[in-house]
Amino acid sequence: MGTDTRRRVRFTAPEEVEIITEAIPAIGPGEVRVRTQYSAISPGTERLIYSGQVPNTLLADASIEALEGEDLSFPLSYGYACVGRVEEVGTEVSEEWHDASVFAFQPHVSHFVTSPESLIRVPS
Repeated sequence: MGTDTRRRVRFTAPEEVEIITEAIPAIGPGEVRVRTQYSAISPGTERLIYSGQVPNTLLADASIEALEGEDLSFPLSYGYACVGRVEEVGTEVSEEWHDASVFAFQPHVSHFVTSPESLIRVPS
């Protein structure tokens, strides 16, 4: 996998999951790119999604920026708790963010782009 691609988990049907390889979105001036180190799996919500027991008309958690506007129909990427390290900062982001360990509400993905405001720094 090159440095310009990422892996993402996608639920495709009840009890079916695939790993997608795709381009990492480019960062904007006020954004950062994070490489995920740990991604927590919810034994509640994600198990229900995996088994197809969640109504597909139900909206995903709108308070999570990465899931905003998404419903829970297949195929979908889901997950909402990861820890990673900031690999790249946009031109309008303080260099203090570079290499910071952070928590984010994101689906299971190896890399993601977001604003620093949506990140929580993880203390050393």
